[in-house]
Amino acid sequence: MPAAGASKCAATDPQSPAAAAKMQVGDTVTSFDGTAVSSWTRLAGLIQQAGDRTVQVVVTRGGAERTLTVTPRWPTGRSSMRPAP
Repeated sequence: MPAAGASKCAATDPQSPAAAAKMQVGDTVTSFDGTAVSSWTRLAGLIQQAGDRTVQVVVTRGGAERTLTVTPRWPTGRSSMRPAP
């Protein structure tokens, strides 16, 4: 079960690294590169720190955990995920 305040994905650009990693709308990110994620702000900071490094992202989808491999940033540096409201 995701932690309270964990980061839920509201949208991914179809051409984005998140979409390429098979991240889906509604996925809740619980871990990014081995670090627990408890908020969208924390996730955004981890994405920036990762740069163009490929990392493991653990998401909860439909009550099950899945591990995705993603390079989180586009060459322009923008994030490929959007937070849920």
